[in-house]
Amino acid sequence: MRRYAILLVFLCISSAAAQDLVPLDRRLSTPDNRYSVGIPAGWAAEFSTSAAAAAEFHLSTDADRGDVTQTADAPYASIRFFDVNQFRTIPAELDFESKAQILLGIYNVPPEESGVTDSRSLTENGRPVYEVVLQLPSGLGAFARVEGYGETDAAAVALFAPAGALELWIPTARAVLASIGIRGVIDPPTLDTTLQPNMALYPPTSAPVEFMYPPDWILVTYPADRALFMVDLHNGIEALRNIPDPQTGLTAYDSGEFTLRILIMEDASTVVDFLENRRRELSLEVYTIGMLETFTIGSRDAARSQVSTAARDGSFTALAVSPGVYALLSASSALGELDQYTDLITQIAESIHFTQ
Repeated sequence: MRRYAILLVFLCISSAAAQDLVPLDRRLSTPDNRYSVGIPAGWAAEFSTSAAAAAEFHLSTDADRGDVTQTADAPYASIRFFDVNQFRTIPAELDFESKAQILLGIYNVPPEESGVTDSRSLTENGRPVYEVVLQLPSGLGAFARVEGYGETDAAAVALFAPAGALELWIPTARAVLASIGIRGVIDPPTLDTTLQPNMALYPPTSAPVEFMYPPDWILVTYPADRALFMVDLHNGIEALRNIPDPQTGLTAYDSGEFTLRILIMEDASTVVDFLENRRRELSLEVYTIGMLETFTIGSRDAARSQVSTAARDGSFTALAVSPGVYALLSASSALGELDQYTDLITQIAESIHFTQ
């Protein structure tokens, strides 16, 4: 029973990073768009499947995911939705508090064993709610909240933090749960954001990489001799149809069109050397190459540079995704429009994980 902490939304947070509320700046949906949840600003996010839930999301500011019980210096999260498949194993005559405790894994566990220090049941917006605070043997405090939506739908969030910082993060945990949407059950609230509101998860299970992307975009994968993986993301059919001009050899983009190519490549150098190598492959007669800028995405080293032509704006963003493995994100847009995609490029880059 002491492993109930792995069941819900996990946020392992250092006290130095705690704050009163992390705003939610975008929405992540399941591939079938049945479930969605708001994502805290600056967090990477992904969808996954789980035998214990109808749907599950993982969130993290640390690009290198790991065992949440061993990651106390960076937020890590996972949120679960429950439907009739989970509720059919729970006696219908139980009250919501007991049902929530079963979903949390603490039903009929004595407080001295479960670590429960406080709990309450309430009704908000006509829905049953159960909240509980626990003290774990590891020294972390835990806050969990379960909300019910009808007889056979529920969602849960659990927050883990050093005991002294737990209360500071509870508003964020509540905000994440308040942001959820379940198609046909509860409409998601509108998030105040200018970023892409919905993201879907690539790939098929056989691909060596996974990442998030806007669900209405067009994906085209290619075999690549020099790369482990290559895919083009187009924000519409017009961008997909863009081809080089037969006379100039340049590909032009009209206003509103955008393409992002992602390559996963092996390279023994640093991320700066990797990007420099890619820039050297470009013809100075064709490309205007800007200054190289270094930065970090999550905990990973990154670099970027403008690489435009007379027909389109463009950029290279390089990201270390694994020892000796790098992602190159090559962006193309209409002249003068690349800046509006900068946040989205970074958001997609942050979600990239090399799976081999």
